[in-house]
Amino acid sequence: MAPHLEQASQPFIGREHMEEAWRCVRQHLHRTPIVKVPLLSSMTGEGTVCAKLEGRQMMGSFKTRGALVRLSQPDVRHRGVVTSSAGNHGLGVGWAAQLLGVSATVVLPRNVPDNKRLRIEELVPTIIAPYEGYDETERYARALAHSHDAIFVSPFDDPWVAAANGATLAKEIFDEQPNTDALIFPVGGGGLCAGICRYVEEHVRSHVALIGVQTESNAAMKASFEANRALVSFPTQPTLAEGLEGGVAPRTYQVARRMLSDLVTVSEENIGRAMALLFQETGEVVEGSAAVGVAAFFEHKISGLYRAPVVVLTGRNVASSFLDKQLDTYLGAAKRMR
Repeated sequence: MAPHLEQASQPFIGREHMEEAWRCVRQHLHRTPIVKVPLLSSMTGEGTVCAKLEGRQMMGSFKTRGALVRLSQPDVRHRGVVTSSAGNHGLGVGWAAQLLGVSATVVLPRNVPDNKRLRIEELVPTIIAPYEGYDETERYARALAHSHDAIFVSPFDDPWVAAANGATLAKEIFDEQPNTDALIFPVGGGGLCAGICRYVEEHVRSHVALIGVQTESNAAMKASFEANRALVSFPTQPTLAEGLEGGVAPRTYQVARRMLSDLVTVSEENIGRAMALLFQETGEVVEGSAAVGVAAFFEHKISGLYRAPVVVLTGRNVASSFLDKQLDTYLGAAKRMR
């Protein structure tokens, strides 16, 4: 994929964002583990594939990093925040709001999974927007924030959020495994992607392949590459990976276009298969949005030439009944690890 120059005169995520994000994350959150995944290593035939288990982060997702760091900034203290979320970002904002004593309201789409909605409602006030798509829900939340003179906190189009979600996660990976030669991670609105890319650009001197993964049903970033512009609104189809729905931001698009080594898409069938087989082989609960990187291995879209690749499993917040459905569909009567 040919590099594309960023148009902005200043980087979307600066060193100051990454340094402050790391200080805050180190103070309040724990470092999630990196484990070997023999199931994936056997597919590549070369090297050892590892996974970063962000499902073991507070509130079960990497999104808690970004929420914590953004709500720690002084501009939110007296005004409070409004955010929109497909689920995990809202959980992170709710947790951080309680920790820091910040007023927060989370706006959710109508089709948000019940398990996520109920947990968010236990933490902070929530509003169900009259829309099913993320993009319309975000516009609704932005208008609400404006009418209440509150700060809107984007799940991805914010340098503090992106630095916390992506750069601190990447730092942990390279601190523990400096020989990592490929990172495979989900791409939705592009915040995680931008944070990882900027950390590698600033702090990793050896070549590292940066591989983003999207669903075929919501490939907004890939479509943006093809259109040569950021598609800030993007129609979606029903998907197992609701956390990756919606368009991308111009700033995250610029970083991704310039830095990604590859951007691939995977099928819904292989997302479900990845969720089921990860649970069977490792006992790890992984939601659909988090499983897309593993699905890319199933579809042979990750080169076997990498000696030490790491796939980021971003969250575990999936209802047990939904996971059981994937197990029934893709594993049949196979013995399940509980």
